Amino acid sequence: MENKFRKVFVKRFAWLSLLVVLLAAFSFVAFLTNTKTKTIRSNLTDLSTVKADYAKLDSCIAILYLAENNSRLFLVTSDTTYRQKYVSQIHKVSELISAFQQQRESRQMGRLIEDKQAKNNQFIYLKKLTDSLMYLSVRMEVPKPPEPLILPYKISTTANTLRVDSVKLSLRKKNRKLFGRIIDAFNNSDRTETTLDKSSAEFTKNKADSIPATMRYQANMKAINNYYKKLLDSRKNLNQAETELLLLNDRIFKDLQETLRTLKAEENAEADAQRAELTSDALHDVTEFDELTTYIILIVVLLAVFIIYNIWKLYKNELALLRYSQQATQYAKMKGEFLANISHEIRTPLNSIIGFSEQINVEDLSAAQRPKVDAIRSSSDILMSLVNDILDFSKLESGKVVLTKEDIRPAALLSEVSNMLKIQADQRGIRLSEQVEIDPALLLAGDAFRIKQIVMNLLSNAIKFTPKGGQVQLKSSILSRSEKSAKWTIRVKDTGIGIAKENQRLIFEDFSQIESGKGAERPVGTGLGLSICKKIVDLYKGTIRVDSELGKGAEFIVELDLDLAQPASGTTTGATGTLREIEDILAGKKVIIADDNKMNRLLVSMILRKKAIPFTEAGDGEEALRLVKTGGYDLLISDIQMPKMGGVELAKQLRSTGMTLPILGFTAHVGAEERKTYLSSGMTDLLYKPFSEKEFRDVLDRILP
Repeated sequence: MENKFRKVFVKRFAWLSLLVVLLAAFSFVAFLTNTKTKTIRSNLTDLSTVKADYAKLDSCIAILYLAENNSRLFLVTSDTTYRQKYVSQIHKVSELISAFQQQRESRQMGRLIEDKQAKNNQFIYLKKLTDSLMYLSVRMEVPKPPEPLILPYKISTTANTLRVDSVKLSLRKKNRKLFGRIIDAFNNSDRTETTLDKSSAEFTKNKADSIPATMRYQANMKAINNYYKKLLDSRKNLNQAETELLLLNDRIFKDLQETLRTLKAEENAEADAQRAELTSDALHDVTEFDELTTYIILIVVLLAVFIIYNIWKLYKNELALLRYSQQATQYAKMKGEFLANISHEIRTPLNSIIGFSEQINVEDLSAAQRPKVDAIRSSSDILMSLVNDILDFSKLESGKVVLTKEDIRPAALLSEVSNMLKIQADQRGIRLSEQVEIDPALLLAGDAFRIKQIVMNLLSNAIKFTPKGGQVQLKSSILSRSEKSAKWTIRVKDTGIGIAKENQRLIFEDFSQIESGKGAERPVGTGLGLSICKKIVDLYKGTIRVDSELGKGAEFIVELDLDLAQPASGTTTGATGTLREIEDILAGKKVIIADDNKMNRLLVSMILRKKAIPFTEAGDGEEALRLVKTGGYDLLISDIQMPKMGGVELAKQLRSTGMTLPILGFTAHVGAEERKTYLSSGMTDLLYKPFSEKEFRDVLDRILP
């Protein structure tokens, strides 16, 4: 079964690993797809950038044509508006060329480094041309006309003023233009006029100085000739400057346009090559993308198939695990029932063997008979120990053990267990001592039976593995104490063979038996004693550990946290006191023994007959019920399982009639659930098979006054 589960887990791990690998492959393919998508997107962006480059070059050429027209219009009309447009358009061309250069420099042109250098030279040349155009725009100013003609001679005028009260007659000089004054000079006409102003009381008459006419004529002609000469020179200079500007402007525009056309042609060729390359790359990427898409679809389909198959396998495994769980539960239940039945069936004959061997042992036996009886008793004790261990282990494994809480006197409990095992230690020639440093009055709340079981198993192991002449020491103390609880430590130390370091972690495992070495006696038992101790300690959430060296003995340390119990009236487990003997307890009392097994009735009857106690036997529950109803009986000892009427039904019948007769149940079932059921039916206490005379006495002492 374990190998089958292991194979299932290995297969599940393999499937999960395969799914992880497929998911990793899917992620890698998705990453490649994303990379290819980015490449295609970049290629498309480059294609759109090429179109934008065409538009920029065309814009530069068109703007240059407009700028050329504006420059010619400015030279013809001398209108500064055309000059401003010209300057603005030249700046625009310069900006477009700079932007185009930056855009080209930002491209990945690693494979065209030389071509890029040539393009950079072209851009530098274009920048120089545009700078020259802007420099010419600064020089394109309107030439200043020659200064107005100024005659070299002064003409002074004398004014005579006559005041008149009624009217005013005045002479004013006419405001003539340059050419008018020249004509007046040639005609020797008077340049003053007489005005009559009725509102004025003054009359002014201007009189010019007289200059000889010949001198005046010669001076005027000379001035006119100089003026026209300067005007002609200015016009020649203007025409020459215009011609130079037009020639230079035309040459620069032609060079700029030719360079732009060359650049556009080269750009077209490069764009065609780049477009072809990008188209090829895009087609290649699209092809790879299609292939990757196909792979992705295949991977997704495979993943879906694997996931569905794995889910189906998991479903089948879950069903199998559910069936195994149900079978395990059923097997555990069957095992429990089987062990309970085995325990019951073994305990019943063991009860007779142990009981009769005990009764025989106290009689006078011959020297030949006594060893045989001792062997029977020893073998029965070992068999009983094995049965108890297996049954306890089964209960602990199934979780059916529930720790009870009863008042415990730790000092008395340890003394009781030590006294029980001193006989066994003495038989093996081992000195068993105890050192209990606990207040005898201290009361703790716990399961006395399970704690006794821990101490007995530890002491039994110590005695078993200690050679003759060795020592076993029981130590105990309270490590710490609070208002509500106390930490109780129990130490069992021996001078035996010890335990090797590598085996110390194994001794608490189930069915573990450590070989003592060559020539050593093989340990007897199931190997469950320490495992049971560990499980009980775990139920208390305590600790158990071992400190040992091979050949130097071993020391087992148990630490338990138990609640403090309040003192109460009545007996407590492990309480010290004098126990009464059977004849004292049953003095003057009459007993009924109800059991369908004659051997069990014979064993009890032997004890009672030896103590001179009157008794009556019944073979089943119905017969016992009739006898009790007749009256005169003080104790009923009844087996649980009997034909016609069992002990539980018998107890219920008696309690239903109001009888308070003490009923002692006699059973081989030692489970807590069974005990609870039996006691709830009306039984006073239980005596477990097999039992000794001492155990019989202890129970009687508890239930009878």
